[in-house]
Amino acid sequence: MAPAQRETFAFLPGLHLEVRGDKRTQAHFRAEYRAARVDPGAEADLVVSFGRTSSRSPGFEAGYRSLRWRVALDPLGDGPLRATIDLRGAPRSFGLSLLQGYVVEPLLGLLAPAAGHVLLPAAAVASEGGTLLLIGRSRSGKSSLVARAAAAGTAVLGDDHVLVGQDGCRAFPRRLRLYPDVAETAPAALASLPARTRALLRALGFVRAATGGAVAPPVRVPVETLGAVVRDPLPLARVVVLERREVPRLIAEGLSGDELVAAAGGVLREQRRALEGVEDRRWREHLDRVLAEEESLLGETFAQAVAVGRLVVPTGLPAGQAVAAIAAELALGV
Repeated sequence: MAPAQRETFAFLPGLHLEVRGDKRTQAHFRAEYRAARVDPGAEADLVVSFGRTSSRSPGFEAGYRSLRWRVALDPLGDGPLRATIDLRGAPRSFGLSLLQGYVVEPLLGLLAPAAGHVLLPAAAVASEGGTLLLIGRSRSGKSSLVARAAAAGTAVLGDDHVLVGQDGCRAFPRRLRLYPDVAETAPAALASLPARTRALLRALGFVRAATGGAVAPPVRVPVETLGAVVRDPLPLARVVVLERREVPRLIAEGLSGDELVAAAGGVLREQRRALEGVEDRRWREHLDRVLAEEESLLGETFAQAVAVGRLVVPTGLPAGQAVAAIAAELALGV
């Protein structure tokens, strides 16, 4: 067996990721985090290895359709946080993307508070006075809103994750996920994509329809394909929570600081759902401690925002109409 290759990515001082695995694994993470890539061998805070796992290590098993994986976690200690992932099944490229979101980034998020930040599952774009931060669960429209904003000339920081700290928001270098419904949710963004990417989205649309949604992978696109990315931190100007509910129309609500922190905490817990399944008391206690640190840090940071609120979107509204309504309310990419 060929020795595992290594890649190292530096997101912040004190927040370095090392990925070990075969060529396909390295190609995936290089494409995702290329702006953060540094020389291999730099000291890492999180080491993720793709390969065989030990059944004696604490961890968990999960899967999605034809893919299965087992994650083994080394005991918590003073050195780097270490995880080994055994991914099986096909398509492997989709499995790597799932594990990036389900395992690698949640583990990375556990280390961010020690670096003075929260790795928050949220979108962010440049706005008057700083950053507009959009907090919402998966499929709330964040990626489509960022795509619309980028295509309209607004600089962006991220569509799915950003780093939030006392200095405001920082970009987290990750590819944008686009689905075939981008034709309805962000038509100008679709028009600005290369012809090959548009053709791939159309093909995936046919596959999704033919399988009744059972096969529905996204197309991963560098955000720079659509517009400018802000690499330096920007102060927090506005924070908006996106939520879908059974309501007759789009509703804009005010939020208290405590409610805003609770909403962010809920998104963080949802992201770490798999990690909460680890049958190890020390791990569960560690997750609770980190969340408390994050909520404290977010409370201090959100207090700097000029405006905070929540947009409640009707659940029955089609995706294209829902994203257009949010964009109009926020004057984003319109």
